Amino acid sequence: MKLQSFQDFLEEQVINETVSISDAGYQRTHGKKPSGTGNWMFSKHKNHDVSSHPMDDLFQHNGTYSTAKKAAVKHFEAKGHTGIIHTQS
Repeated sequence: MKLQSFQDFLEEQVINETVSISDAGYQRTHGKKPSGTGNWMFSKHKNHDVSSHPMDDLFQHNGTYSTAKKAAVKHFEAKGHTGIIHTQS
């Protein structure tokens, strides 16, 4: 049986059946919160792997992180997804 961290447990909880963004993986990798302008990627999977996850589960946006988050939420809500979306690093 694999134990998960409390942070991972919280990330998996669905709150109000909406889409929310988790940047925990990004912060673990980069040691800082995501910010600024760039090509931002979001996925329904913590670590999106193109060999095992469909590309439809991935969303890409070029611009500021705050604008990208809003666009990702809108994108995944339109697809009927609820739960956590993960910022990819």
